Amino acid sequence: MSTAVYDALAEATRGADLLVTHVLSLAGPPLVEKTGIRWVSSVLAPISMFSNYDPPVFPQMPWLYHLLKLHPSVSRAAMRVGRLKLDQMAAPVYKLRAELGLVLRKTVVVRPEARVRARELVKGA
Repeated sequence: MSTAVYDALAEATRGADLLVTHVLSLAGPPLVEKTGIRWVSSVLAPISMFSNYDPPVFPQMPWLYHLLKLHPSVSRAAMRVGRLKLDQMAAPVYKLRAELGLVLRKTVVVRPEARVRARELVKGA
């Protein structure tokens, strides 16, 4: 993600009361942290809500569902592998966060505390 994407979103939200993003709008969370704008993140696909007890069915690998369903610990291990891969892909986001002087987060995309923080922001906490 380039600073141009962040800058365009910052310009588009100047004076706005609320930012509504999708879970993959990676410029949203840094902008929210930097500006304090209220934020709601939407989830439009069930696969965006991962669960160790009811794992997703990946169309490319339907056999994986049966493996993940064996036990929550199997699903947790698979999720850790996925997070490691996402972490590698998120290098441009980490670079932007550093440029903005924001705290480095462990993961960018799969981050439960982001959902909690979004609810706090919407409630005005």
